[in-house]
Amino acid sequence: MPLATCVATAIEKRRPLPVDTLVPDPLFTSTHAITIDAPPEQVWPWIAQMGAGRAGWYSWDRIDNGGTPSATRVVPELQTVASGDVMPAVPHAMDAFIVASVDPPRDLLLTVPDGHGGNAVAWEHVLDPIAGGRTRLVVRGRASSQWIELARGQPPPGHRRIFIERAYSVLARLPRPMLIGVAAFGHRIMEARHLRGIRCRSTASPATGVSVDRSRKAVLNLVPPSLERVHNRRDQRWSEAARASARSKRGSPWQLSSEGIRYSRTTS
Repeated sequence: MPLATCVATAIEKRRPLPVDTLVPDPLFTSTHAITIDAPPEQVWPWIAQMGAGRAGWYSWDRIDNGGTPSATRVVPELQTVASGDVMPAVPHAMDAFIVASVDPPRDLLLTVPDGHGGNAVAWEHVLDPIAGGRTRLVVRGRASSQWIELARGQPPPGHRRIFIERAYSVLARLPRPMLIGVAAFGHRIMEARHLRGIRCRSTASPATGVSVDRSRKAVLNLVPPSLERVHNRRDQRWSEAARASARSKRGSPWQLSSEGIRYSRTTS
């Protein structure tokens, strides 16, 4: 079964990871893993370029990428990732992932700040080299109770919720045991497809280029103007170095600045 190919071992589920410290008391946590017949250096480019309006999430594109097919080729201009960079979660949504830490080609840690100095969500991809030049990709997601607050919250003026936001809003109003069960099932479906998508692309014949439109204009059109207003209360835990890195990084129009998450039409 497809889902069975992404089951983490008991040791992998108990393994301490940096993501655990970012959401220490989770409402929900899930660990999945997959073995890929390619070394981490060959898998990493597909992880580095993830994000809505970027290369996509290699999952169910109608749900998490606005119906735009995820890239089937490595996109060179999306390979530089630094702490503080923004990876839009889904098109036109209010929230986005922020790169908390990155260690190519071994680790990528993403978070969604909760607006109170903590994190509503943390999501980590760990690439472990294993025998035979292969990779064991371990992915762990953790959500705090603050996620419920974000999902239930009213959108800012002028923002019209997309389908996935409306679905999250309904989910957040379920009794907690039911919420956790539904969330675990849905996350497993999406994560399994995500991992299989990475495996399929990583083991295909190497190729570079752009398979779909990944221009800055396309990225800008995927995220609403309200995103800038929503994130004006930035997470104070980000260091000045991380913000400076985000402002100065070439090739990424989304930056974490002193005013919050915003799109910049020019890069230094």
